[in-house]
Amino acid sequence: MDTLQSHVLETQNVHSVPEITKLVSINVKHAQKEVKYVNTLCLSALIAKKNMHLAQKNNLNSQTSVKIRELRNDSDDKLDIMQAVEIPTFQNSYNLLSDDSD
Repeated sequence: MDTLQSHVLETQNVHSVPEITKLVSINVKHAQKEVKYVNTLCLSALIAKKNMHLAQKNNLNSQTSVKIRELRNDSDDKLDIMQAVEIPTFQNSYNLLSDDSD
């Protein structure tokens, strides 16, 4: 008997089929949320790249450097990473790259 079959039999000994179905459904919902979160991170990275390009293009002072900075918040077993464009000319002001920008 292969490993998968033994795991299935082991699980069926502990849980009924409706319980297993419910657990699988919950796992699928969590996986969908994680995929949505990863898609949001990818979109944020693309926005950051575009904003950095636009900031460099619009930069009149060639001596001013434009950097992308990561702002990290480690909470609830999940590491949230926000990206920001840092433009030193504006004295430590940051343009946060998020979904709610126009």
